Amino acid sequence: MKICDTLEEQKEQQRNLQHSLRQSTLQAVATAISPHELQSSWARLVDNFRHLFQAAEDVDQFIAELKNMAVRGLLSLPSQDSPDLDEIVAACSQLRAQYVESGLMRRQKIIATVETDVTYPGHWALAPFDEVAIVIGGVTKGRNLRGREVVTCPYLAVANVQRGFFNLNEMKEIQIAREELEKYLVKDGDLLITEGGDWDKVGRTAIWRGGVENCLHQNHIFKARIPAQSLLNEWVELVLNSGVGRDYFAGASKQTTNLASINMTQLRSFPLPIPPLDEQQAIMKKLEFLSKRCDVWREQLGKKQTLASLLATTYVAAFTGMPPEG
Repeated sequence: MKICDTLEEQKEQQRNLQHSLRQSTLQAVATAISPHELQSSWARLVDNFRHLFQAAEDVDQFIAELKNMAVRGLLSLPSQDSPDLDEIVAACSQLRAQYVESGLMRRQKIIATVETDVTYPGHWALAPFDEVAIVIGGVTKGRNLRGREVVTCPYLAVANVQRGFFNLNEMKEIQIAREELEKYLVKDGDLLITEGGDWDKVGRTAIWRGGVENCLHQNHIFKARIPAQSLLNEWVELVLNSGVGRDYFAGASKQTTNLASINMTQLRSFPLPIPPLDEQQAIMKKLEFLSKRCDVWREQLGKKQTLASLLATTYVAAFTGMPPEG
């Protein structure tokens, strides 16, 4: 048993060291600022790949760094075009004017661009999120609706909005005035962004694809609508959920002991990188391909772990003469 305890302790030390080395190696790749630096750090990753990634859960960290690389333009060749920022901003301004005129939202103060130290390709554009997306707050619970015609609808809370997907196993309902339905209704393609909770929940983003009739969003969930065809919802979701987005929200959020939150102004101020449309499409396609390969890789590592566990259990059973449990 002493030998087993020693082995377990050494194995834990090995895993901790492996984790630290993996993080530093991936960080070097993700933050490379020149082709030579990227080539050098990537070669180091390839040479030590089998030592850095040995468990199924290690794959998730690798995928996260792939997304960080994608957001910084390191997964695709640069486009020959430039992003049509004027068209993107004009489409957003036109839709915002319609919403203000119809009473769906109030006129908001102009948001200035927040400076960022993240390096993006020179031909990309950088704009405040507010210039390319319309951000609307959600419905508040416990309001006095006496004397108004009401409807009861399901709504999205923070627990329903995960990073890149929705958990709809448990949804609650809320009453709103009938004339408010259009304002709080969630439509196909809307980006739902969490206001806060613990640190990991701040800025968590997913694209709504329907499936729940007359679904609304709670006031702790922001709704963002992007009207321009040359800015993909999938690209924006990727950026907000990446390390770039998470670092921004961590720095901008109001934090207490165990909680953190952002307000609408901070979300609207987010400096969004915008590649040309064809480059957005190329990046998303490459990332999808690599993610699928990583899924296969994760499955293989899982089988390897299962086999190793089975062999260990069988060996102990043969050595002790006691059948394995289960």
